[in-house]
Amino acid sequence: MIKWIKKYKKAAVCIGVLLIIAIAAAVWHRQQILSVTAYEMAADEERSDGPVENTFYTDQLTQKEYKVYTQMLEHLDGRKGGIVAFEEPLTGEEYMRVTTALEDAGNNYFYGFYDIPMDDSDVYVKYDNSDILKITDPQITKCILFLSCAEGIDQQGEYGDDGTVLNLDSVGEALARNTDDGLTTIEHVQNETEEILNGILEGLDGEASKKEAISYFLEWLDENMTFASDVSENASSFSNMGQVFEGVTIYNDLSALSQGKATALGYAKIFAELCRQAGMDAHLVFGQWGRSSFTKESYVLCAVSLGEATVYVDASGGKSAQLAGHRCMMEEEARNHMEFASYFQ
Repeated sequence: MIKWIKKYKKAAVCIGVLLIIAIAAAVWHRQQILSVTAYEMAADEERSDGPVENTFYTDQLTQKEYKVYTQMLEHLDGRKGGIVAFEEPLTGEEYMRVTTALEDAGNNYFYGFYDIPMDDSDVYVKYDNSDILKITDPQITKCILFLSCAEGIDQQGEYGDDGTVLNLDSVGEALARNTDDGLTTIEHVQNETEEILNGILEGLDGEASKKEAISYFLEWLDENMTFASDVSENASSFSNMGQVFEGVTIYNDLSALSQGKATALGYAKIFAELCRQAGMDAHLVFGQWGRSSFTKESYVLCAVSLGEATVYVDASGGKSAQLAGHRCMMEEEARNHMEFASYFQ
C-alpha cells in the first residue's frame, strides 16, 4: 500500500481529498436529518390553568413504601435530623424508590438528605457493596437524615470491619440538634429562591403554549445560570458533611438559583418546577446515558407531558453536543440515548 502511494502520489492525494469530502458530507447529512427533530414535528398544546402537582413517583409507591415516604417527608419538613427508624423494613429497591420519590417531590430540600441505610444491627448495608438494589430482603430498618443546620453536621462516623456504625447514638444525637444560624440560612436561601422562581414565571407570556414555555425556560437558564463544573472535582476533597452541603447539595436543587450555577440535577429540578408552576405536568427521569458500557454515566432528564406524548428535556444542555445542539427529545430518541432507571416505570 505504501509503495502504491509513493508511486501514485497524485492519485493518493485525490483519493484522500475525496474521502474527506465524503466524510464531511455524511456528517452534514446527519446534521440535516437531526435538524428536524421528532419534537419539532410533534403537536403543541395549551398549558393548564394553575400549577400542576407532581405525583409521578408517589403514585407508583406501594402502601408500605408510601408509609415510609410520608415518615421521611415529615422529618425533612420538620427539620428533625438524626436517626430515622422506619415503620417497616425495606429492600434495597424499596429504599431507592422512596428516596427517589423524595428527591423528585418538587420541594427545595437543599438543606437535607438521607444516607447511611442500616439494618437492625446498625450495619451500614452499602459498606461492602455499593449496589443497594442487590438487597432483596427487607432488612433496611433505618437511615440518617443529615441537615445542613444540624449542630453535629461535621461529626465523623466510625465503622467496624463489618460496616457497623460504632458511634451511631452520639452521631444521631448531634444531628438531631439544630443551630439558630443554620435555620436562618435555610430560610434566607428558600426566600431568595422563591423570589427568583416567581420572577422567571412573571416573564412568561400568559398565552404561551407548552413548547413556547419550554423554550422560554431554557433560554432563561442559558442566560442566567452557569454549569457547576467544579462540584464533582471538589467533592473528592471534602472531609465532612457540612462541606458537602456547601459544595454540592446547594447546587443540586432549586436553591441553585440563589447561587447562579447548578449541576445537571439542579438544572433539571429548576426546569421541572418551572414547568409545573406554569401548568405543565413534569417530573425527573434518572438513568444511564450512553450506549457503551465504557461511556455510560448517570444522568437526569426532565419529562414534560405534551398531549398524549412525553418530551424529554436536557435542561442543562450537558448532552446537547450529542444531539446536534438540540435539548428536547421524544421518547424513542431519549431511550436510544439513555437507559432509564429500572426501579420505576
